[in-house]
Amino acid sequence: MGYDTHGYDLVLEANEKTINSAASSAFHSSYFTSFKGSARFRSFTAPYSISLSEPPHIELRNGKADLRLALHITSGILTADTVAYFNILIGPGIKVRNISIEDAKFWGRTSGPIAIAILNIIVNALPLQKLLHVDSLDADMSLSVLVPASMLSGSPTFNVSAHHMSSFNGGLVAALCLNECSLGAKTDLESFAGENDFAVSISEAALNDLVVDIWPNLAAPIVEEGKVESDSSDFISWLKQVSGIRRPFWGGSKANVEYRAEIRPDMPKVRITNAVEIYDADMALKIDAVARMPKPFSSKNMTVYEMDTDAKALIDRAIVKIYADKGRLLARVTDIEFSIDAPKSIPNLILKTAKNRLEDKIISLPPADITELFEKKISAGLPFQPDLIVKNVSMSPGVLTIRADISFDGLSPTSYPFIADVSSGVVHRANCPGVAAISGADRLGYASLGDALNDGYKGSRDCLKRYQSYGSVAMPDINVGKSEETSLEKIETESLQME
Repeated sequence: MGYDTHGYDLVLEANEKTINSAASSAFHSSYFTSFKGSARFRSFTAPYSISLSEPPHIELRNGKADLRLALHITSGILTADTVAYFNILIGPGIKVRNISIEDAKFWGRTSGPIAIAILNIIVNALPLQKLLHVDSLDADMSLSVLVPASMLSGSPTFNVSAHHMSSFNGGLVAALCLNECSLGAKTDLESFAGENDFAVSISEAALNDLVVDIWPNLAAPIVEEGKVESDSSDFISWLKQVSGIRRPFWGGSKANVEYRAEIRPDMPKVRITNAVEIYDADMALKIDAVARMPKPFSSKNMTVYEMDTDAKALIDRAIVKIYADKGRLLARVTDIEFSIDAPKSIPNLILKTAKNRLEDKIISLPPADITELFEKKISAGLPFQPDLIVKNVSMSPGVLTIRADISFDGLSPTSYPFIADVSSGVVHRANCPGVAAISGADRLGYASLGDALNDGYKGSRDCLKRYQSYGSVAMPDINVGKSEETSLEKIETESLQME
């Protein structure tokens, strides 16, 4: 059965594992790692820069969440490392109930209450607070309103309004409106992903909006070509009429018509019952035909009629099956009925034959794989695109529900020249073939090879053999920016020469 969207256009649920994997991938792809701001402390304003020391982590419970951020903060001469916990109330909006700071260290050691007070002010002034105190989001609100531009890649926007959110043990549900929603008519949300990482329920209105977006990728012309042969009296009479030949045709001879019909579907209207139905949709129809008869006293044929005309077909009803198969989201037409509005000069035999064969051809078309289109919709605006493993699709009147698992393993950091594997303790060049085997959540980007080596990583034997035994032999200071002699470019050149 489908899931009740409670009057919204879209309802989405992601489980705790998926949210944390997405946060980890964002962190490792340098999408969400550092930003700058300022905090006011009594009579002065303190500028600061903050970087995340590790990926954010969230725990979801009924009606609330705990967000953990490990922060490295610099403000003037102050350098601090701390872990901040945000206790968040969820539903219908999002509000921060409490922020606590733990494990605060200044210049690597514990400090006094004044420094901790400054740290508290900085943490409470985080732009993240703007996001976490939002009850609803206006349509097309730029994300830079909520978080600093330095934390973002490109200029992603919310093209929907988030009016309602709910959290459950291990899951977060968001209800979205593509058009105008009356909040008073909405009902409480429920968890519906089950054991899957992600689920989305799409209303009929939302599906029609989605079709507008993806139709250009699906609406390829459909061509049917063939030959009709007949010696029936009706067919011969028609050929006499259109060809202008008045004398009787030669007895026993057969006429044939070679035709080519091409239809190009226009934007359809869609409804959801126990299936997805297309209705009241036009199709442009073009028919070319040539009629030939045996030439008297000859083995050759003679052309007695040619036709090149445009017509229109109207889809009365088409059933589209949307289903999961081997992790992919597929769609195919299982039944179709359409009528043709054509000039009277086109014989019924041609129309009937072309119509029947076109219907058969449409039904026999291979299924369209729409997984990638769906993935792009989900991850629009992100610098990384996870892989969707579709588990099941269900439908009920007015609602299409898709449940899936999500893999972040195929993701690559977008800007770092060196990629460390957290699980193995090995660092690679970003273009090293070994990077493809690293799980997305285990990838850590480095701008400097020296930083990676100083953090304990050893060079990959595939691309950084020279640095496999770093620590056991004397090594130069290779931090980027120290000097022209020890630049990253020189290290890269030297390592290539060694290999």
